Amino acid sequence: MTIMKTRILKIAQKFRRRAWDSTTVPEIKLQGKWLAALGFRIGDEVVVTEEENKLTICWKDGEEG
Repeated sequence: MTIMKTRILKIAQKFRRRAWDSTTVPEIKLQGKWLAALGFRIGDEVVVTEEENKLTICWKDGEEG
């Protein structure tokens, strides 16, 4: 599957309260039918790999949906 599309997302602010502290952290939300069109299904496990200026999302164990 070769679908190359760019999406612009905004980094949101998420308030996280815990028993020992409360803090604000950055959050990225990915949602929409386009994820299903790429083969991602509810309940799938994914791996997020971080590199300099880049996040890559792949299915866990390299297996699609």
